[in-house]
Amino acid sequence: MRWTATLAAALAAYLVTWLAAVIMLPDASGLATIAAFIMAIGFGALTWRALGRPSAGLGRTVAIGAVVGLAGGFLIGFIGPILLDPTGAQGPMLGLFVTGPLGMLAGAGVALLVTITARD
Repeated sequence: MRWTATLAAALAAYLVTWLAAVIMLPDASGLATIAAFIMAIGFGALTWRALGRPSAGLGRTVAIGAVVGLAGGFLIGFIGPILLDPTGAQGPMLGLFVTGPLGMLAGAGVALLVTITARD
């Protein structure tokens, strides 16, 4: 779980930062890549550290599950349509508006169920 969450957070941070930097600074793609790597390393390190601490309770567990689900849903919805149909202009919107939020809800729900059943 710790490795998966860390990789999902780092990859999501990389993609979002790189995309934003390329849109804002189209002539500086090298700078966008460097900024994206720095953000990915930072978010990965923060996630790794946060998941290494002992559990603080139900709220924290559900929040971590929601973040992991959000990152996974966003990545699936953002990258999937691009790989399946590169000419589709609205493909990445699926990750932003549909699979990202649904992944967040699913991740929070699964984390809640796992925490409640583990406590009994």
